[in-house]
Amino acid sequence: MFNKKVFLLFLLNVFIISGCATKDNYALFQEKKSKTTKTEEKKEIKRIIYEYKIAPGDRVSVIVFGHPELSTGKLESATFYTTRQDGVLVSPRGTITLPLIDEIKVSGLTKEEAKNLIEEKLSKYVKKPRVYVEILNQRVYVLGEVNKPGNVPLFDERMTLIEAIARAGDFNIYSLRNRVMIIRGDLSNPEVKYVDLTNLNKLKATDLFLQPNDIVYVPPNKMRKVNVRINEIRPPLQLISEILQPFVQIKYLSQ
Repeated sequence: MFNKKVFLLFLLNVFIISGCATKDNYALFQEKKSKTTKTEEKKEIKRIIYEYKIAPGDRVSVIVFGHPELSTGKLESATFYTTRQDGVLVSPRGTITLPLIDEIKVSGLTKEEAKNLIEEKLSKYVKKPRVYVEILNQRVYVLGEVNKPGNVPLFDERMTLIEAIARAGDFNIYSLRNRVMIIRGDLSNPEVKYVDLTNLNKLKATDLFLQPNDIVYVPPNKMRKVNVRINEIRPPLQLISEILQPFVQIKYLSQ
């Protein structure tokens, strides 16, 4: 009994010394005072105006309304298309191949620009063609202290950081919510941005929209470090407890 009490007191001391999560760095969307310059606000607002440009390796779905034979998807209803997951792969040269118009370069174009170009090419063969373009394999990656880390499909270009975390199963209890990282661009020279999701006032001037292939990383808080430490010391303490247990029982019985 004695050695078990010592073990429990030791664990309690570890928690007290290491510190526990407080409301300030745990609860989301708190109204804290923060200073944001006008330059920072303009910079963030500018980033919201973003359109992804098609790149080699993308899978593009092209729907020609009223002409399924010219499309890479199928019409499910009068107003909505469900696209096939294979789509059309953009070649290393930045081109795709479509019926009638053969090879066409789409890399470097937005979805709207690609749509207009395809409509222009098809107009030689189809009267007033209406085209819908979608990129099938857009995604962001959510890693770290969330319940379901992994890639999150990006079905449109307007997914927010909060939506991505929600789709990843929300934060777990070990998440550091006031320093969420967004890693963007080439990993050899990435753009790194930190977001404090506990401060509502800072969020008002922050661009929360993600871009395709962004990496969202939720770092661990102090409690995760404590948990790792406890798991490291638990086996030797359990071994010591098992060794001492017979002696403690003998002493107890002798009394």
